[in-house]
Amino acid sequence: MSAQKIFINRSFYALKPIIPRFLQLALRRQIAMQKWRKNKNIWPIDESATKVPNAWGGWPHKKKFAFILMHDVDTAKGQAQSIRLMELEKQMGFRSSFYFVPERYPIQKDKRDILLANKFGVGVHGLKHDGKRPYP
Repeated sequence: MSAQKIFINRSFYALKPIIPRFLQLALRRQIAMQKWRKNKNIWPIDESATKVPNAWGGWPHKKKFAFILMHDVDTAKGQAQSIRLMELEKQMGFRSSFYFVPERYPIQKDKRDILLANKFGVGVHGLKHDGKRPYP
């Protein structure tokens, strides 16, 4: 990561507690649009990634591709909706992973147990979600 990106990242997380949520979301949308414009010719699938690796036997059951569903659960509201999303995905035949922020929004054990019992992944994507790396 460049020094400029590190500075911007650290500055954002230093100011985040005083930035109104609507402005945080607007900034993230702006960044996402810039990334999309930069990568629109290769998204969602970069054609250069379609080359088959040497000695690779292929996907199970002769499938042509695979994809991964992951959810960063950054808020208590998101955690409250995780089981509903799990049910929707199950109906569609998917299994995803949910990544939580346990020191900022304590993980409700019953929700974690339900996700695991239904063969969904559960992980941590930052203890506090404060932009510090490595995580304390």
